[in-house]
Amino acid sequence: MKEIELPPNALSIMESTRAIGYSLETAIADVMDNSITANAKNIILRYSPENNYVYILDDGHGMMASEINIAMQYGGKDPLSEREKEDLGRFGLGLKTASLSQCRCLTVLSKRSETEPEGRQWDLDYIAQTDKWSLKILDRDEMESLPGWDVFSAQESGTLVVWENLDRLMQGSESKDVMTLKMNAVEGHLSLVFHKFLAGKNGVPKLNIIMNGRELTPADPFLTSNRHTQIIPTEKVPRTKISISPYILPVQTYRRKEDVKLLGITEDMMANQGFYIYRNHRLIIWGKWFRKGVKIPDNQLIRVAVEVPSLYDHSWILDVKKSRVNPPEIIIRSLRQRVENLCIKASNTHKYRAKKQMDKTIEHIWIREELRDGGIIYRVNPEYPLIKLMLEQNNMTPGRLLKVFDLLGRLLPVHQMRIDMDTTNVKTDHDNNKKELTANKEEMRKTLQEVLKVLPAGNRMAMLQDLSKTEPFNQYMDVIREMEGTL
Repeated sequence: MKEIELPPNALSIMESTRAIGYSLETAIADVMDNSITANAKNIILRYSPENNYVYILDDGHGMMASEINIAMQYGGKDPLSEREKEDLGRFGLGLKTASLSQCRCLTVLSKRSETEPEGRQWDLDYIAQTDKWSLKILDRDEMESLPGWDVFSAQESGTLVVWENLDRLMQGSESKDVMTLKMNAVEGHLSLVFHKFLAGKNGVPKLNIIMNGRELTPADPFLTSNRHTQIIPTEKVPRTKISISPYILPVQTYRRKEDVKLLGITEDMMANQGFYIYRNHRLIIWGKWFRKGVKIPDNQLIRVAVEVPSLYDHSWILDVKKSRVNPPEIIIRSLRQRVENLCIKASNTHKYRAKKQMDKTIEHIWIREELRDGGIIYRVNPEYPLIKLMLEQNNMTPGRLLKVFDLLGRLLPVHQMRIDMDTTNVKTDHDNNKKELTANKEEMRKTLQEVLKVLPAGNRMAMLQDLSKTEPFNQYMDVIREMEGTL
């Protein structure tokens, strides 16, 4: 048997792998994975729209000459080899493919404690000239000319990754706003995918990420700081080291203003229900059911954190970008019963809330009726004091007015209302806080004055007493008592 060696063309491979599909935020996160693996406690991300560069600097243990050569080599590590427990790497491609997906020139400087710094550079334009795998070895002067050198050289150890000639990041635009807008998305992404490291709790080492001088705060996709979140005990998948931690988020009524940012999501609540897959504490993918469930309003409060050690990479089919994962069927089957129980529990949360909102001790303007076929409709309550007054005082006949109200009730978009009530950004009158109630007192006072004005003097006290038992007037008892004192 004969054989020949056919090494791939350097420029062809490097240009092709630029199109793997990294976004700016996934590319930067992939580079930071190496910093975390190097036990960095601080990562500095700095970008300059004016000078057209991005650099990522960490204070990890750094690399010697032989190590930095391997780090810059395509496929420098075997993806099938066993990695350290906390290693966030996978294919030996991330540093190169992630960086060159955004720029044409990647430079890496690194040093271990008490050693001289080493510098290497992949320059695609230079490789196009040499038509070889021409990795540049930088001298001291070349290293000192790089952005970030001053901070890097002052550290005992660490690694500096510099992106220049940002053709893909800038997408042909010379506008400084392009980089700034994209970096806003990067900030949110990093706060979410590294939130366990940024929080530094439950045995996860604390990490600080400073982005153009501003320290990032961790997202909280499960709203664990909100006392209304239902935190369900963590379980282990039988015969594995995979752990499952389910959560049921609070309904919109009990979510605080700061919870919108803490969730770390840009879409609505329903789009982000499902599994949150972590690999060595790093969030890989979220808002997926993996063929296990359908995204419906009843399930939108459900979040299931699944922590997967890197030793399962081969069976979970993790992609190069570490942004897509496909769990094995045996794991999906193991999760099935847990998810079904969660769906029931979350649905009961919705039902309890609806029950509470239809409290029979309060006179509501809408009447909720359950039909024989299981459907639900809402009708205007003709006994609601203001509706009753309108029926009695208006020159329209009661029959005609009730037909109008009946039409309003039948056309009420109940399904959409339910979705809207539990999305993050919708605010309803039911959720007014004390400050807003105080601000509306004068408006309520004027409304009551207009109501009483059309009534005979002898009926006004009775009307105020009736209104004190109805919404929203029952929230303004001090106004009602004040007006009773004037009669």
